[in-house]
Amino acid sequence: MDESATARRRRIATRVKAQFPGRSTQIDTLVDAFAQPDLAGPSSLLLHDPRSPRHTQALARAVLGSIQTEFEDLVEDEWDGSSRPVLDTIFLSPLLVGAPRLLYRAILTAIDRKNADFERLAPPQLGADDALDTFSALLASSIRRRTEDGDASKYRLCIVVEHAERVRDLWPNHVLLGLLELDRSLRTRDLPSGRVSVVFVVSTPWIHFRDPDGNITSSAPESIFFPPLAKSDACAYLKLNTSPLYHSYKVEHDLFSSVDNSYQPLMSEASGEDPSTALITKPDPDSERRILNEAEFTRLFESFCEIAYHSLCGEAADIVDMQLLSAAVWHVFLVPVQTGQCHPSEFQGLFKIARPAFRDVLTHVLSREVSPGEWVEAAVRTATAASKQQILDKQKSKTPGANLEGLGVKSDEKQRTQDREAYGEGDSDDDVAVAEGSQLYDGPIRKKRRIPLAEMTAVPPLPVVSSLLLVSAFVACYNPARLDVARFAREAGMGFGRRKKKGGGTVRGRASALEYGSKSNLGRQQLMGPKAVNMERFLAIFQVLLWEADPATLKEAGIDEAKEGANLNDKERAARMLDVERVARSAAVFQRIKYLIAQRFLLAVGKMDNPTSASIQVNITYEVAQSLAKQVKLKIEDWLHDWKELF
Repeated sequence: MDESATARRRRIATRVKAQFPGRSTQIDTLVDAFAQPDLAGPSSLLLHDPRSPRHTQALARAVLGSIQTEFEDLVEDEWDGSSRPVLDTIFLSPLLVGAPRLLYRAILTAIDRKNADFERLAPPQLGADDALDTFSALLASSIRRRTEDGDASKYRLCIVVEHAERVRDLWPNHVLLGLLELDRSLRTRDLPSGRVSVVFVVSTPWIHFRDPDGNITSSAPESIFFPPLAKSDACAYLKLNTSPLYHSYKVEHDLFSSVDNSYQPLMSEASGEDPSTALITKPDPDSERRILNEAEFTRLFESFCEIAYHSLCGEAADIVDMQLLSAAVWHVFLVPVQTGQCHPSEFQGLFKIARPAFRDVLTHVLSREVSPGEWVEAAVRTATAASKQQILDKQKSKTPGANLEGLGVKSDEKQRTQDREAYGEGDSDDDVAVAEGSQLYDGPIRKKRRIPLAEMTAVPPLPVVSSLLLVSAFVACYNPARLDVARFAREAGMGFGRRKKKGGGTVRGRASALEYGSKSNLGRQQLMGPKAVNMERFLAIFQVLLWEADPATLKEAGIDEAKEGANLNDKERAARMLDVERVARSAAVFQRIKYLIAQRFLLAVGKMDNPTSASIQVNITYEVAQSLAKQVKLKIEDWLHDWKELF
């Protein structure tokens, strides 16, 4: 019996571990707690996952469901003819059962539905006061009816409370205390101990569960901590989508092979199918589209998961959100292969084409601005049109003698063109060398060969607000504070950072170094490095640049940008100023600052307990800041003081 029980627990754990990489220890703990009906289980259990509570909820469902299935498949020889082990699971949410009476009725009804004579049972009658004693008495009666001959020695009931952090807002304090003491209350009604367990899935530690008086509730549950997944485990979890994505890809390819050359969209919204799977467009008949087999598809998707993790892990801390976003971007990533623009082995080219999709999916899907299916449908349509246009442009750019290359013959003009591409046009030094060599040699002089370098990016794709925060931090750390008023002061009728020209009109607030006194010595801040600035000054400069930034930045921040040069009256301008100030000091901005500090783009000087009084220091180079400023349509040199090219 012991060997079979051990093998059963090992079989359950192995089955669940394959679905949740990186959670082996937590799965073993849960299996040992609930897969042994002879032993008493914990009366209350806290599953604390600060990053991804939804992932932990799915894990708890998988573990309990696997144990429940294992108990149902047991034959009589395995439990020695005694009472059959039974595990009942109930999943509740405070958002759906906010009142005590609804909570008690949901638990009792879920147990009674498992009985064979459920139709003949009367609905549970609760008192007008929703007393816990009445509920425990009815629960004990339901458990006895659920077991054979009223023997509850091998019966287990697991009540899982999802989104349990909302318990503090919705349930009275005596309900939470009653659930914690539920197993002890049932012992007074002649039920064995450890038969009922209450599991809380939360994103906050138990110390935050306080009653209205401010005291921590007694009888704290046993806690299981779920740390953030490591990179290898997170990538392994993302790769679990390989089979369903390939199945969808194969099914749609088989369907496309049976239709005419005329395009007909599959799986439209009217058909009731998931729009995220209706993404493969019919290619042109003369395109070089290649159908991927399962091995090629898997290899390409696994490489994509590595890139997706690095691009999304900063903003999408929840592994469930990361899996959803990566699956959405994958459809855009696969478009050049479907249209024949790129070969599956050209991974760098595929990633370069799909790079803007990572930023766009973080901006719109993660913020719940649009649904994933809607975003995927629009993004794939746009990417398909752009890919086909690239193919047409490439075909038009071919020279008339291009077909001679297949015969091993090259025209003189084509040969000269390829030589120029291979060896470069040459700079002034090369021209001098050629001029000098022509006096000594009659033959042609070959110029220096230029080695093509791969395109390098200094930073991963960032949302525009995060990019603008880094630009603001760079300006704040290198500009002297005494010139902030002159550079960023607001004037009536104009935006931030603008000043009047002599001939009328306005110009952006760049002031020359000569106007404020340029330092020709080595005391410039450019040479001394960035200095620490307080959060108040940093946010003030960010507020100015937010006003002057690209409209896409303002749209992401949640406000409507007026067109450049639009005449706003005083009332509209004042309202818009208030909107910009509100956005610049919102919780979302502070959250992105914390992310930039965690990624070492910004350095925190001192403690970050009080963000308003903290100081930060920028940790990027001028080239990176200049590149980020171009993303938000700003010229960083217009806002820097006394900045000179060193080389």
